[in-house]
Amino acid sequence: MSLGSMDLTMQVRFLSCIILTACHGFLLTNKTGIPSVGTSAFTDYHYLMLTDALGAQKQLLSQMETFVLQLQNQLKTVNQEVKDLKSGNSAVHQSLAVVELKNETSELRVKTTRLQNSYDILQKKFDTIQNENNVLKHDNAALKSQITDSHNLSIHTKQQLDSLTHSIAASNIQNVTTIQSNVDTLTSQVKSRLHSLEQNYALLSKEIRTVNGTIKEMDQHVALTSCGKNDADYIGGHLIKFPVTKTSIGINNIAEFVKTGQFNCSKSGVYLFSVFVTRVGNGDSQFGMYRNDHPISSVMIEYGAKGNHFSGSGTVVVQISAGDILSANTVSSFRVSGTYSCFTVIKIY
Repeated sequence: MSLGSMDLTMQVRFLSCIILTACHGFLLTNKTGIPSVGTSAFTDYHYLMLTDALGAQKQLLSQMETFVLQLQNQLKTVNQEVKDLKSGNSAVHQSLAVVELKNETSELRVKTTRLQNSYDILQKKFDTIQNENNVLKHDNAALKSQITDSHNLSIHTKQQLDSLTHSIAASNIQNVTTIQSNVDTLTSQVKSRLHSLEQNYALLSKEIRTVNGTIKEMDQHVALTSCGKNDADYIGGHLIKFPVTKTSIGINNIAEFVKTGQFNCSKSGVYLFSVFVTRVGNGDSQFGMYRNDHPISSVMIEYGAKGNHFSGSGTVVVQISAGDILSANTVSSFRVSGTYSCFTVIKIY
């Protein structure tokens, strides 16, 4: 019981004693004797006593109203202090969550450094492939030159044959036949050689197109980071949505991802897939990372002794084809903090 409440109780008891004393005096004073027959039951003294008692009662009621108003003001002050205490506790919880997020940011920086090293290695491989492509182009030019020389040789041989045919007399028909046979053989050899060169040229052109296609795919960059918006309750086995897009490079269907929470791959390759989720409330929670509804990795969020926000993250490298779908699904039922939950996909090569 508060001090103001104790004061009010003592005042009420004190005033009650005064009223009882006044009434007792009014009833038992020797000046209020039994009236004789035919006289008035109340004297002037009785009326004065009654008037004083009523005045005292009004004064006591006024004092009681004043004490009630004081108690109401004290109650409002206590309620405001309770609200301030609750606000302070909430700020502490948020500070703990920020510390956890800073720790996760440090981990992501380490992973980013590793990815940069992997990218440098891939760049060296790309330079090697580019050099090989230049060598193939050079060989292709040399092959075209050989085909042109063979074609010119065939024309020159035919011209010589025509000249020889016109200069031979009728007596040398047999020799002409022999020469014609040799020319036919040479022509056949030249055609065979040309056919072989054309086949080699076709194979070389196909290989060049394949290499160019590989280089083109490697030059296509794809990156996505999207986070949650508001806290939301999820039951087990449901897609977690990340509608607030932070980064989008080479993504043609971002509206579908924002609506469904599913990343539909449009370019085949090797991808880095990372998800971190913050849970609100008590108890352990679990979510999974999926490719085409098949689990790739599972993440457990363990309940701690302090705070109300707890997080878990998972990172995998996965090779996917165009049309494959990546997603994050709840395994157990829990409340997800949208502000502190994000979904990231990066095409490595």
